[in-house]
Amino acid sequence: MFEPSPSRAVRGALLLLLLLAVGVIAPTPSQAGQYHAYLCSSPLTGRTESIPGLIGGWNTAYIVASDTCKTQRAAVLGLGSATRTPGELAQFTLPAPANTSFAAVDLKRRVLVRGGSDLSATPEYIFYKDADLYDGAHVIENCAYAFGCASIDWPSGSTVSATLDHSPKLIWQVHCGGGGNGAYCGGTGDGTQRIQFEILGLHLVVNDESAPSSGGVSAVAGGSVNPTSVTGSASDLGGGVYQFSVTLDQPAGGAERVVGRSTVGGECSDRGNDPSSDLDFEQLVPCPANATLTVPLDTLVGLDGCAPHAHVRARRRREHDADRLAQRHDLAAESDSGEDSGRGARIDPGPVDRDRRPR
Repeated sequence: MFEPSPSRAVRGALLLLLLLAVGVIAPTPSQAGQYHAYLCSSPLTGRTESIPGLIGGWNTAYIVASDTCKTQRAAVLGLGSATRTPGELAQFTLPAPANTSFAAVDLKRRVLVRGGSDLSATPEYIFYKDADLYDGAHVIENCAYAFGCASIDWPSGSTVSATLDHSPKLIWQVHCGGGGNGAYCGGTGDGTQRIQFEILGLHLVVNDESAPSSGGVSAVAGGSVNPTSVTGSASDLGGGVYQFSVTLDQPAGGAERVVGRSTVGGECSDRGNDPSSDLDFEQLVPCPANATLTVPLDTLVGLDGCAPHAHVRARRRREHDADRLAQRHDLAAESDSGEDSGRGARIDPGPVDRDRRPR
């Protein structure tokens, strides 16, 4: 939040430019906010796009870790068709962008674990949060063939949801788990994946942990009496700068009044359906870290303490003229009755239509 230069662009009032970072719904720039990111295949617009920031990896040949959301509407992990030994894996890691964290996730996915001959090991899919090495406290979902799990919603897919608090990362993994001398996970023998995991859609609630900072007001258009716009800049190192609002400062206890608002637009446009107050995007970092915007001002608001806008000024001028005319008529009446003798010549204001005086 910052004010214009000391030249007082708006006379008699303090004009504040409030810079709202992504997800900051309450009008206070120091608050952390939240926004929603719909990735891979978006239910908002039907858009399909690679998942930004998704890291795929594997540690042996013929294992699959491929983000094909854009072309095939799915990001795929596969353990391969050959015999595997414990520790062989494919993995997706999605770290939260800088100065953000994950608050919640809805994952639309499907998993298929095909049968095979295993020794002291089992093919397994696991979805967990936060840690590089998973443990029971971090597991969101898993499916192990040795414990009777052959599929999760295959082939239609469905959604698993989890509250994440302030998680720094999400991890999906398919691997051959177990151990001991000679342990292995058998292959399928027909060229298909022993485990096949697919992300079909990903909805994340993202905490923007960064408060926006002001770059100051660079221009005020329209003059000091009735300004028409304010240009300012700001930065936010989390989800980015989404919106600028111009508010009129009120006396202590008075309600803040918004007199202008502009959004950045483009990828930084809310894709959600009104009247939802959520900010819904199709990128993990949807808005620019630095932005300069010109905010048009609503000159019909009638800024308290400022020079009145045009139609108020005209109305008050008519009131003033009517009052002066009435005063002249009263003086003339006094002169006619002799109450004003000795004051000079009688004033004849002409006809007066009192019905036109404001009531």
